[in-house]
Amino acid sequence: MFGRKIGLATAVLLLLPALYVAGDSIPKDQIDASQIYYGSPSSFDNAAEVDIETVIAATPEYKEIVKKKIDPGTGKYWILQGEASNRALRAISNVAAETDYDLIAEQGYLENLDPPIGCQDITELVVSKL
Repeated sequence: MFGRKIGLATAVLLLLPALYVAGDSIPKDQIDASQIYYGSPSSFDNAAEVDIETVIAATPEYKEIVKKKIDPGTGKYWILQGEASNRALRAISNVAAETDYDLIAEQGYLENLDPPIGCQDITELVVSKL
């Protein structure tokens, strides 16, 4: 009898990993890597969205572009724009590291999938990390 209980308990423990599946995934035909800033679209539990334009506009580099009225056709503009984008992506990664969000995508992307994936807007949290 004792051996049978251990055998059943062991079987249940061995099956648990097979029963656990990540909460969500984006269907392969709907994955747009340009809309995903952090995480794996094939396996995630807690999704978030961010308005990247708002985050970039809050960076010191973008503020310099606006303040100095730097022309979009210049090298200086593109250097600052690139630095602003890099700073925004680092802030997104930092938020992911400090929270339990394991997928962060562009605002509106996840809710427009079929079926839609619910998520939290973390734009202001990301801006606060700049």
